[in-house]
Amino acid sequence: MPKSKGPASVLYGQGSLGGVINYVTKQPLSEPYYAAKVSAGSFNFYRGAIDLSGPLNPSKTVLYRLNLAAQTTESFLDFYNEQKYFVAPVLSWQLGNRTKITFSAEYQVRPQKFGQQGLSAEGTVLPNPNGQIPRDRNVSSILITKSEAIATFRQFLYVIMRDRLVIK
Repeated sequence: MPKSKGPASVLYGQGSLGGVINYVTKQPLSEPYYAAKVSAGSFNFYRGAIDLSGPLNPSKTVLYRLNLAAQTTESFLDFYNEQKYFVAPVLSWQLGNRTKITFSAEYQVRPQKFGQQGLSAEGTVLPNPNGQIPRDRNVSSILITKSEAIATFRQFLYVIMRDRLVIK
């Protein structure tokens, strides 16, 4: 993922000290492409992803790309589980030799985190008259199970004039 650091990062307004991220969407391909990934790990971590792309017509002027992902995981903390879903379609239409329009969207569902606030030093690393606190104790509310859905839509029109100037 490209990012700007140093003096160049302030060209695009106020940003964080770590720099500015240039978020680039995967573009459709003119040849058919199909990929699937599956991951598994500790604490019941499972992730699946599908990436599909190709032309929608024989002249290859209308192209598509579709990215899908789903993830679920637990933790060493009590009562923790997390599920995330992601869909990102892209449609590109070559209107002429020098004109292309691209529509892209993203939709993701992810949990709203209230976060583990941490455990007190007394009972974990320091003595506590009430006994030891287990490190897997979750002191966050287990009744709060909110998720947030985020949708983003973009439209780009590319016009090339005189072989050098590109208007976006």
